[in-house]
Amino acid sequence: MGRLGAWSLDVPGLDVEWADESRSILGYAKGAPLSWQQALAHLEEPYRTELQRAVVDCAERGQAFGMEARAVTAEGRSLWLRIEGEPEPEVTGPTRRVLGVTQDISERKEDARRFQQLSEQLATTFESITEGFFTVDREWRFTYLNHETERVAKRSRTELIGRTIAEVFPWYTGSRFQAEYERALAEGRRVQFEAFAMAMGVWVDVYAYPSPQGLAVYFQDITERKAAHEALRASEERHRLLFEASLDAVFRTDRTGTVLSANAAACEMFRLTEAQLCERGRHGIVAPRDPRLRDWLEVLERTGKGRGHLTMVRGDGEEFEAEVSAASFKASNGVTYAKVVIRDISQILKYQAEILALNEGLAQKVRERTAELEAANTELKAFAHSLAHDLRAPIAAIDGFGLVLEERLAPAAERERQYVARIRQAARQLDDYVEALLSQAWVAQATLRATHVDLSAMAQGILADFRERDPERNVMAHVQTGLHAFGDATLLRMALENLLGNAWKFTGNRPLAEIRFAATGQEQGFTTFCVSDNGAGFVMDYAHKLFGTFQRLHTQAEFPGTGVGLANVQRIVTRHGGRIWATGEEGVGASFHFTLPLRE
Repeated sequence: MGRLGAWSLDVPGLDVEWADESRSILGYAKGAPLSWQQALAHLEEPYRTELQRAVVDCAERGQAFGMEARAVTAEGRSLWLRIEGEPEPEVTGPTRRVLGVTQDISERKEDARRFQQLSEQLATTFESITEGFFTVDREWRFTYLNHETERVAKRSRTELIGRTIAEVFPWYTGSRFQAEYERALAEGRRVQFEAFAMAMGVWVDVYAYPSPQGLAVYFQDITERKAAHEALRASEERHRLLFEASLDAVFRTDRTGTVLSANAAACEMFRLTEAQLCERGRHGIVAPRDPRLRDWLEVLERTGKGRGHLTMVRGDGEEFEAEVSAASFKASNGVTYAKVVIRDISQILKYQAEILALNEGLAQKVRERTAELEAANTELKAFAHSLAHDLRAPIAAIDGFGLVLEERLAPAAERERQYVARIRQAARQLDDYVEALLSQAWVAQATLRATHVDLSAMAQGILADFRERDPERNVMAHVQTGLHAFGDATLLRMALENLLGNAWKFTGNRPLAEIRFAATGQEQGFTTFCVSDNGAGFVMDYAHKLFGTFQRLHTQAEFPGTGVGLANVQRIVTRHGGRIWATGEEGVGASFHFTLPLRE
């Protein structure tokens, strides 16, 4: 029944006795002659040599043997044999006989080959899939895992095979994974679940299949899918909030203009419910006489975007102007939809009309004020002309007749001569005031002709003129080279003449006068300049009076002047967009700082 073929081999004569099954296995008939050498000839190499060596070792050393060999039967059929042998016990002397058995194991070898092939195919399949797969026995020990499982678990096969899940992953105990796997084995049915493996930082979709051997687990890393789903959910939530909270009317329509949904602002704007808006559609909320609708729809159809102004109609029939923008998109089902946003601009247009009317009124007032200013300027020019001609003529006459009177007075009339001298001095001072007023008016009305001005050269020229007029003065003047500004050369020369002239005048009592002109810094397109001296200076408490018209901090007897020069300097600097300020100390000196633009 076991299909075992027995044989007995005498050693060393090699006489062999065969059971009928042995002959049958090799393809011989019952009782057919079959020698040992004939039987060996049926074995393929190297199995033939291996059997011969095994028989010798069995006889000489008493060693039993067993082997598998490939053979060809007498009919030419290939098969696999299992051959086993052991020495026959002898009471005395060496072994004389080897007893053996032969079995045809071809079917078992073929089954093993097919099983191996199937195992390799399964392993190849499991390794090639992008999902994870592993098996555990009923003791929760890993028995197989593929490459994806190694990647997700961050463990190699050698670390996992033969070890329990809890042993390798302590977080497994008490987790949802443990609960679901145990439920699958206990209930004997498949379980499916999604869970987050915190220790590995991944979301997985798991299918667990129970079997008599344990559990087969198939899982997929869905971290990216979950992230995409969460991003989509967040986007949809933002869209919903924007749709609901928007102050503008928002509609979703199809290509025919059917309203599919509308937000609360749309219902409030059109004074209709969402159902009523859906029932009316596009043509029920746009004024039918508005010719702009056709052009707007053509642009939307051609470019997928549209923006413009349309006349809309509320539920009670009131018309209003609206700004309308839309964008079309194709859904996953292939249907084209449009998102339309409507903003009521009727109030804005009303305010714009009011503003335009107000601007027109303001423009008219500006024109009127301009005419008034032009008239005032004309009167001011006439007044300046009067000062230059009508007023200065009597002053000149007073001074002239005073000179005649002074010449005719007797030398002994000392008191009378003093009176006449004071009259002439007052006349000349009055003429200086008139000249100062004229210069002030000219500074205020002069047209700016801005160019790049070399202030260093200008200051050097002014100081040279002062030295020619007063050559006996001992003045050490320092002018920094390379000083430039952008402005009107005539006005800037007047400003420097006033500042340097003051420095020259107020250092008149110094045995060695010091005057400096330099730049002290730059900021935001402006250069700061400074004219300083070691002259009489001033008390800082009265610095605010320096730039006032006819404001003076020294008496006429100490330092003559009109008190208009610094006021003119301030006007010139201000007209150039700069500013001016002064610092000083009485008896020590003064410094005048001012800013001018570097470029246009």
